[in-house]
Amino acid sequence: IYAILFTLEMAIRFIAAGCRNYLIGPEWYWNWLDLLVVIPAWVELITDFMEHGENVSSGASNFRILRVLRITRMLHVIRSVRLIRVIHAFRELILSILDTTRQLGWAMILLLLIIYSFSILFTDAVSNEQLTDPQRLDLSNAQQYFGGVFIACETLFRACLSGFDWVDAADALKPVGEVWVQLFHIYVAFCSFAVLNVITGVFVNSAIKTREKDHETLVLHVQKFKDLVGKIWNKLDTSGDGQLTITEFEQMFKDPDMQAFFEAIEVNAVDASTLFDSLDADGDHLVSYEEFCQRCTQLHGSARAVDLFALTQQNGKVWDEVLSLKTQQQESTECLKFISQILMQHMGDPMLCVQVS
Repeated sequence: IYAILFTLEMAIRFIAAGCRNYLIGPEWYWNWLDLLVVIPAWVELITDFMEHGENVSSGASNFRILRVLRITRMLHVIRSVRLIRVIHAFRELILSILDTTRQLGWAMILLLLIIYSFSILFTDAVSNEQLTDPQRLDLSNAQQYFGGVFIACETLFRACLSGFDWVDAADALKPVGEVWVQLFHIYVAFCSFAVLNVITGVFVNSAIKTREKDHETLVLHVQKFKDLVGKIWNKLDTSGDGQLTITEFEQMFKDPDMQAFFEAIEVNAVDASTLFDSLDADGDHLVSYEEFCQRCTQLHGSARAVDLFALTQQNGKVWDEVLSLKTQQQESTECLKFISQILMQHMGDPMLCVQVS
């Protein structure tokens, strides 16, 4: 059944894509994987059919071939990875796990270094105590948990991951000294509250960044946002003419769904008039569906660094223009004063001189 279904699927995709695109197209690796799955499946079916017509000895010789061919069934598991692209939540989970493998390696190295350092301390303390008095019998438990570096590493690893009740290991250090018991407590607290929590935070942060950088996730979020904007627009446009007036907007501004929508896109509107002016891109006192979608997308979220930088650049240009106008105005004033002085000299009117001055 699997062979027939996979063959039909492969044939349909081969006819739809064509020979060239199927074998060397953008998804050539999946198509070649289909071939590696389907061909051994048919070989196995043919071998099974031929086996029924032969004797037991030949069937026994073919058993080795069947055993090798059945290994190819594991490729069905790899082939099913293609479905991950359809199941979005499962796909995000797999990508997050794969992306955190690099952080996992460094986290394990850090944890092993900490465990190795503490294991040397505890092993050295127990060994020195044993060498001081070889006849002591109360060090048997300490030898059990810290008799060597490897044993101590194993004990400390289990202790920080709750692999066993670490109280027994701590009590085993009492004959060595109370200082070592407290040091063991410090190790457990440090690993449990600091190291493991930091590692967990790194994993979570890495998973979040992976989700944010994933192209298909971004496309899905944009599509969901557009669908939400479309639903709100249908509720706002009560007249159904595709244009939103200030009257319609003010009537729906206090609606709970509207307030929830603007809170979701992080738009803090003081009043309906101010928000309507922000949505009206061309200033014609009417908001179309395209303007509403465009403005909601632009107003969505908090200001980014690029937005602040662009605003700073625009303010700088405006300030330069203001200074230029100020300079031109001063030059014009000086020119007018000069012209006035010339006129006063030619007219010789003292009253005009007084008025101009």
